[in-house]
Amino acid sequence: MNTATNQPKNKFGIGKIILIVIATIIVLSVIANIGKGDKASSSSSSESAPAANSAASSDSKPTIQILQHNEKIENMASETMRTIHVTVQNNGSSLEDYVEVKATWYDKDGKVVGTGMGNTTNLASGAKRTIDVLGLSIEKAVKYDIEALNMPF
Repeated sequence: MNTATNQPKNKFGIGKIILIVIATIIVLSVIANIGKGDKASSSSSSESAPAANSAASSDSKPTIQILQHNEKIENMASETMRTIHVTVQNNGSSLEDYVEVKATWYDKDGKVVGTGMGNTTNLASGAKRTIDVLGLSIEKAVKYDIEALNMPF
């Protein structure tokens, strides 16, 4: 005599449930990190004195704020080396793993004549640091723009 009980089959096995939980955690992590890509930018003539970040005048400060910057130009043999010394501050409440500063140099007509990049790691909350942005063989530049980005790992 065969007495089979009619138990309802479970639609989801334990493996599927674990997969759904892991996928949910990943999605929530991505959503939580969307706002971490804050950036601050500033621009300056290559001959001007250090200037404060234009975004600093608003009530809310960016996570990474450009406090000041100035450019040093060196002629080395047949190349011109440009270094922008950029002081940034972490206004966030946590350590920033990686901070990058990008520069774009322009000629008198507004055409891009070069780009450069500098970075730092492990910038503590409230900490300030000077990042050097290097540009090689950039001729005829009369001004530059800079942008600071915090990039989570």
